Amino acid sequence: MIVYIDADACPVISLTEKNCRDYQIPLVAVKDYNHELHLEYGDVVTLEQGNDHADLYIANMVSHGDLIITNDMGLASLVLGKNTFCINFYGNIIDQNNIDFLLHSRHVKAKGRRNKKYGKGVPARTPENNIRFEQTLIKILEEGKNEYIR
Repeated sequence: MIVYIDADACPVISLTEKNCRDYQIPLVAVKDYNHELHLEYGDVVTLEQGNDHADLYIANMVSHGDLIITNDMGLASLVLGKNTFCINFYGNIIDQNNIDFLLHSRHVKAKGRRNKKYGKGVPARTPENNIRFEQTLIKILEEGKNEYIR
């Protein structure tokens, strides 16, 4: 298992780094050159800025059993076809059972924005968001490590 994190504007990099280090799971953070990021554990891949560069890099690199951490449902839909684990920054599992709904929701929101209808935006991140994310991350790291050992 390798953990790939869509690192541009990601609020859970330090939690991910800590847990990957604790479980000795490789970590790859992918970002564009406009974002600063230094890890003590794991690798940072810096790409040129552009639409979907980081997403396409991650989608091309992942393989069966890897974990992808992203809030981008387009990227999630690409990697799920490779039998990966996928979670968002809030610890919600993204899988074949909910990806169609999540993609449809993204489409409806984008359509609303094009028609000048804006929602309330993303609520402020809470400590509970971090707790839930870390609980889900640990569960997947443990499952993935056990799967890899078998």
